[in-house]
Amino acid sequence: MNHVDHIPQTLASHSPVPAESRSRSQHGADMLQPDPRDTFFNIPMIDPARLENVLPACLYSPTYVVKDFPIARYQGLQFAITLTPGLQKDPHRWLAEAKTKLHWLCEEVREREAMDRRLKRTLQQQKEQTKTLKQSRDSEQQSLLDRITQQDRLLQDIQSEKR
Repeated sequence: MNHVDHIPQTLASHSPVPAESRSRSQHGADMLQPDPRDTFFNIPMIDPARLENVLPACLYSPTYVVKDFPIARYQGLQFAITLTPGLQKDPHRWLAEAKTKLHWLCEEVREREAMDRRLKRTLQQQKEQTKTLKQSRDSEQQSLLDRITQQDRLLQDIQSEKR
């Protein structure tokens, strides 16, 4: 891996160009200009032994399942090609299947919207019931407080008469 003879090199890799001659006026071609990528291979590589156990081990074993059937890694491509109507040769069949799917999807959307409307109506009814119950509770509480106040006055009157 440290062998670098296979790396292509340009003229700029071997002849150091003085700073004053680096201007484009002397050499109009970009390939003759010095390029840091040409000497990148001279940077020493990291010893592979220093990279061991740097990251934690990852036990990854993917599973692929199509229609509740486990498949091998690239077997899904075959599944996709054989089961995808768009890749079959009959455009009429594809169009019919696409129309059927769109019709089914529209029905699903309609059902979902109807369910949303029912839920919103139920929510509104429950809010109104809650509001009514709260008002009746508040009025009942107020009437009870009035009765308690009235009975308290009666008790005070009775006590004052006893004295």
